[in-house]
Amino acid sequence: MEEWYGVFTDSTGRVTGLYQNYNHLTGVIPAELGNIAYLESLDLTENDLTGEIPAELGNLTNLEGLRLSGNRLTGCIPASLRDAASHDLVELGLPSCDMLDGRPVVVIRFLSAADAPVRPGSPVSLEAAFSGLVSGFSLEDISVADGTADNFAWSGALYTLDVTPNAIGEVAVIL
Repeated sequence: MEEWYGVFTDSTGRVTGLYQNYNHLTGVIPAELGNIAYLESLDLTENDLTGEIPAELGNLTNLEGLRLSGNRLTGCIPASLRDAASHDLVELGLPSCDMLDGRPVVVIRFLSAADAPVRPGSPVSLEAAFSGLVSGFSLEDISVADGTADNFAWSGALYTLDVTPNAIGEVAVIL
């Protein structure tokens, strides 16, 4: 059933699709769209929308298709939206929105053998994978309590470094 242009409903009148592509829409994407509980498809491509993708869209548990390219959106893509079956989020060129207190989340993994003993003066290779692109991050931004860091390298959101403990005990790496 379609009563309004680009608005599709199911047999009970619940909104299941919004197709407002190529409509010269301006402004921001309303966060209230996240309240349309039965929405399965949202297409806002090729408009003049600005601002960030509202995190509230992640509340749409039935959302299967999300199309937002062709706008001037900024910010990052909320993690809750990346699992939509059909979307064009990659085309937006925005980083992922895995944030903690406004900062990207970082996952640190050991690259050295897990069963190798850690000894003072022996470096341990680590890999730091950020949830989004990080610019301007350097070795000077890393603080190592009871140790040192060197052999710093990066590629996009992935960084590698060696941490050498000064003594037996806990070594904290603070990014």
